[in-house]
Amino acid sequence: MKLRCDGKDYEGNPAGAKRLEDGAWLVNGKRVRVARTAAGIEAWCGGHVWRLEAAEDGARRKAGKGHEGIVSPMTGKVRQVLAKAGDRVDAGAVLVVVEAMKMEYRVTAPHAGVLTKVSAVAGALVEMGQVLAELDETT
Repeated sequence: MKLRCDGKDYEGNPAGAKRLEDGAWLVNGKRVRVARTAAGIEAWCGGHVWRLEAAEDGARRKAGKGHEGIVSPMTGKVRQVLAKAGDRVDAGAVLVVVEAMKMEYRVTAPHAGVLTKVSAVAGALVEMGQVLAELDETT
C-alpha cells in the first residue's frame, strides 16, 4: 500500500495490523484511530494526529458528478453547523464541528466552492465516514 504523509511517499505493509470492531486499528500493540476526512486520511494515536492520503488516488469520497462528499472524521455528536447549502466557501472554512469524548474536531472545506448539500444537523449523532456536506468542485 502506498501512503503519502506530509508530502512524502511511503510503502506501507499492513501485515501485523489488525482492524478492531470499533473501526480503530491495532498497530505494533498501539491503538490507532483512522478516519477519512475532508483533509485526507487522518490517524490519531498518543495525542498526535497524522494526515495521510493514498498515493494512488487521494482520500476524498465522491458524492456524485462534480461533487465531493465531506465526511465526519469520527463517530460523535454534531455540535455546530456553520454553513448551509448554497454558501460559497473558501478552502479551510469550518463547516461543521463534531464532538467525541470531549474532543472537538472542525470539519473544513478542502478547497473553495459552493456547498450543494449540508446534511449535518446540530445535536445529531453521526458515524465516522458519514457524509456531512457536499461541495461542488465545478463552480
